[in-house]
Amino acid sequence: MEIIILFYLSTAFGFDKEISQKLEWENTRLADGVSDVVVIGLVSSPLIYSGVKGKWDKTAISIGLIGMNHLFTGYLKGIFKRERPNGEDFRSMPSGHSSDAFTSASLLCVLSKDPLICTSGFLLAGTVGYLRIAARKHYFSDVLVGAGLGLINGQVIPTVIFRW
Repeated sequence: MEIIILFYLSTAFGFDKEISQKLEWENTRLADGVSDVVVIGLVSSPLIYSGVKGKWDKTAISIGLIGMNHLFTGYLKGIFKRERPNGEDFRSMPSGHSSDAFTSASLLCVLSKDPLICTSGFLLAGTVGYLRIAARKHYFSDVLVGAGLGLINGQVIPTVIFRW
């Protein structure tokens, strides 16, 4: 419910588009390409980390959580049907790249329990969100909602349900 309220408040008061316009790059293809590369690295990192540590059960659960997050984000895009800043389609809300990046960074943090790895993961996830705005693929609120979904899927579910 809070996600829906945030979406409507940000669009109602106009700060969403204003912030997004200030963060846009002239070379949107570069921002889009870099965000793709970083999110692929982030999505693979908790899987590689848990595999190297021999925690195959956590690898399987991580794959499931990342997949579930991706499907749920896609489902929400179909509900919100918000037009992208570049006018490409109506799948802007929430940001799937941000959601996947924050899910993966959260999982990596929960798995490693290492402050340096956690900080690095979240900085990279934040970079993905910024680049999605710079590429004119998302508004600021799309990224915030995607990040929130990712944090819930990557941090709360493993901690509360699986007791990691």
